[in-house]
Amino acid sequence: MGAALIVQAQKQTQNQAQAQAIAKQLIDNGITLTNQVTAEHPNDIVFWKTKVRIYYTLGQLNPAYLTMALQAIQKSAQLAPTDADVSYNLGVLYGQTGDSKDAVTTLENTIKLKPDYGSPYYALGIFYHQLAVDTKGKVVNVAYNQKAIDTLNLMIKRFGPSQQVSDAIKTWTVNH
Repeated sequence: MGAALIVQAQKQTQNQAQAQAIAKQLIDNGITLTNQVTAEHPNDIVFWKTKVRIYYTLGQLNPAYLTMALQAIQKSAQLAPTDADVSYNLGVLYGQTGDSKDAVTTLENTIKLKPDYGSPYYALGIFYHQLAVDTKGKVVNVAYNQKAIDTLNLMIKRFGPSQQVSDAIKTWTVNH
């Protein structure tokens, strides 16, 4: 019985190693192909957006890919400076790579580009709040915290109630 369990464990380890090797090969091929396509078609926004999605998805597994996603979305923003989706994603990626100030500036611009687009309001509130608190979550910048709350209240006013938004407002008001 014990020997059978050892053999089974060894097979699982071999299967995991094979699966990881296949996954790595697929990732490497995807990166190579997206780099090749964007090099061959440097002004095609569709290919750049695809590159962003590939790197962003990989960034969920390895945060190092988020920097590559940021670079790709920056190129996308150069190609399509009035595309609100690109602007929104640029703002989010700035924030996810630790640049909350550029995230705020970009998301404020996104809202100017398309005031009826709800997602940038929520992201803007999140990044205002990040600028408002220290590493322990204590509010150290009351003005940014108020901007976070005001932005989410405006979101509710424009787009209707949202439990997630209301919960954030309550939390940020309590921590104030």
